[in-house]
Amino acid sequence: MRYCIELYTVSSRIEARFQQYYLVYLKCNSCSCFMFRILPLSKSTYTMSGIRVTGIGFFKDKTIEVLPDCEVFEISSSLGTVRAFHELVKHGVHSAPVYDSAESRYIGVFDMADMLVYVLSTLHRTSETDEVLPDELTTNLIDILAWVNRLVPDSATDVTNLSKRNPFVTINADATLLDAMVQFGQKGVKRLAVVDSVSGKVTKYITQSGLGRVLQEHEDAVSGFGTETIHSKKLGFIDVKTVNQDAPAVRAFELMEKFKVGGIGVVNSSGVLVGSLSDTDLRAMFEVPNFRLYGLTVSQLLAKLGHTGRVFTVPPTAQLRDAFAQLNEHRVHRLYIIDEQGKPIGVVTYKQLLQQLHALVKRVEF
Repeated sequence: MRYCIELYTVSSRIEARFQQYYLVYLKCNSCSCFMFRILPLSKSTYTMSGIRVTGIGFFKDKTIEVLPDCEVFEISSSLGTVRAFHELVKHGVHSAPVYDSAESRYIGVFDMADMLVYVLSTLHRTSETDEVLPDELTTNLIDILAWVNRLVPDSATDVTNLSKRNPFVTINADATLLDAMVQFGQKGVKRLAVVDSVSGKVTKYITQSGLGRVLQEHEDAVSGFGTETIHSKKLGFIDVKTVNQDAPAVRAFELMEKFKVGGIGVVNSSGVLVGSLSDTDLRAMFEVPNFRLYGLTVSQLLAKLGHTGRVFTVPPTAQLRDAFAQLNEHRVHRLYIIDEQGKPIGVVTYKQLLQQLHALVKRVEF
């Protein structure tokens, strides 16, 4: 017999002795008979008819203290833009908060998406004014950025949240995993800052991927996914933004900025997915000797980055829990959904899966 279980936190209007319990509603999928059970709120996993069922209690019982710490560092608002980008690369992170010491407050987040907008605007400014670059600069993008902005130096303040895609979002130190899951799912940010209530300074960073790995380590936590598939939940089926492998490399980054996405699929002339680029690949400006964005095709850039053929995919029939596991295994933020010909038909992200897990954890079939 199959039952559908739904868990509700008991309302305070019910007798006081029930306030620390779950009201559980069981409805049979076969004959529509039903029953109610009262279960302790302190427990997060129950065994009924030999089946382990995880409710929302698991996520309420654990605080964000169980999540791995990320290195905490901040960028001074007076730091030059290129130097601020150097700091991101040096610390191996995608973003960092920008602190204005004069006002004793954070003014936002400086991240790779902001740098992408900055790079493109600088290159376009050079093109529009027909400014002639010295020959020795034409192959080094960092030198180009510094040279073009030599007369009007800019700072991290000018670039902070330029992309308008990664706002500075905080979370309380005593927040639960449920709170973090909701924040990541609703706000769409990849990092949350834990701020000390006294000093007002960031003491810890938690990330989507960090939450994902912790949940993956606790099998009960992802049992809410059940056997749901990408297709059954109609998850991620969108008009995938792609770029041809033979297009100029700069075109890939222009498309990311145009469509406000953090990554773009690379396809061949037949439309088959052969690779992927993201805004974090701008780090190649520091890591690849004599890096130049102009004069390279997308496929040549992938080769320089060592990313040729590096793309992670799932079929529409993949279960949500398997997609979640693959994101964690490869430490990426997106998976491409491909059809039988290998053509991209959608994208699955951490944000989407966390939203699904939040919705499904209250409803588990067995």
